[in-house]
Amino acid sequence: TPFLLLFVSFRTATSWPLTQQLSAISPSPAYRSDATKAHAQKCVQEGKGGIYFKHFRKAGGSALYYAYEKRCIESNPMHPPAYASEFPFFQRETFHALNSSIFLTALRDPIDRILSVYWFEGRWPRTCHLECENKKRKDDYTKVADLEEWVENLYHQTNYEKLGYYRHSGCGQWMSVENYYTRMLLGVDRANSPDEEKKTLYGRGYRNITLTQEHLMEAKRILASFDLVMIQEEMKSNSSDMVRMFNSLVGLPPESTIGTRREGVERSKYFKPPSEKALARLKELNAFDLELYRYGRELSRKTVQRWKEQQASETLT
Repeated sequence: TPFLLLFVSFRTATSWPLTQQLSAISPSPAYRSDATKAHAQKCVQEGKGGIYFKHFRKAGGSALYYAYEKRCIESNPMHPPAYASEFPFFQRETFHALNSSIFLTALRDPIDRILSVYWFEGRWPRTCHLECENKKRKDDYTKVADLEEWVENLYHQTNYEKLGYYRHSGCGQWMSVENYYTRMLLGVDRANSPDEEKKTLYGRGYRNITLTQEHLMEAKRILASFDLVMIQEEMKSNSSDMVRMFNSLVGLPPESTIGTRREGVERSKYFKPPSEKALARLKELNAFDLELYRYGRELSRKTVQRWKEQQASETLT
C-alpha cells in the first residue's frame, strides 16, 4: 500500500521539550519554528499530539517505524496517533495542519538506497508477499535486468510491462533512480511524453520538471523543519546519541535499539558490487540527492548535539 496509517502506543518521555537553533546550516528559515517544535514535543510527551513518519523507501523507514510500534504497543494503551506516509510527495502545509505533531524521517546514502531497491525488487520483480518471494528461483538465469539496464529503464520510464514491474508502474517516483529524496519532498516528477503529463496520482498531475538549485534549497528547508532526521547508517548502533534522542522524542526506553527490520534475502545471496560505470551514472543522476544527504547528515549531527547539550543542562539544574 502507498501509505500506512496505524495507531500505536506511547510512553511518556522526559518532561523537557527539545528546541534547536539550526539557522547556521539551514538555507532559509524552516517552516516550523523552535517554539512550534517545542510545543509539539511537549504534546507528545504528555500523550497528546501525534507522530509523523515520512517514509523514504529502502532508507530505514520501516525499521524506524516498527521499532517504535512494537515497543509502544506493549507499553502503554494510551497514546497519540502515529502516521507513516509513503506517498510520493510531501505537502509542506502538513507542518501547519499537524502543529501538535513531531516530524521524523530517515535518510540513507542515495546510491546505497538505489542499489538496495534494485536487489530488493529490480533484478527480480516482486509479485507477492515475502514468504512467497523467498520460494521463487532467483539467480542469474531468472533476472529480468542487469543494474545498468534497470537504471536506464527507470530513468526513461520504459519497458515496465516487458520487465514485469507492475507493482509500481503507476508512479515513476516510487522506484526512482534520479534524485528520489528531492522529488519526494517536493512532489515533482518527470514526464517523458505529453500523454504521461496527463496522468494523475492521488489528484496530483505529473509535472515535467527539471530540478534546479532552487528546488534543492526548498528540499533542505523542508528537511530542516523535521524534529529529527535519522541517518540509516547510524541506526544499528545502540550507543548512538541519535538513537537515544529518537527514543527520548517518541517515549521509548533510552536503551531501545532500532537495527534493521529485515535483511534482503536476494541481496545476501546474490549481491554483486556495481561496476564503476554504473556508480558514475548513479552519481550523475543523483547530484541533488547526494548534496541533500550531506546536508541531512550535518543537520542530524547538529540537532543531536543540541539535544545532548540541553540534556546536560537539565541534569545540572
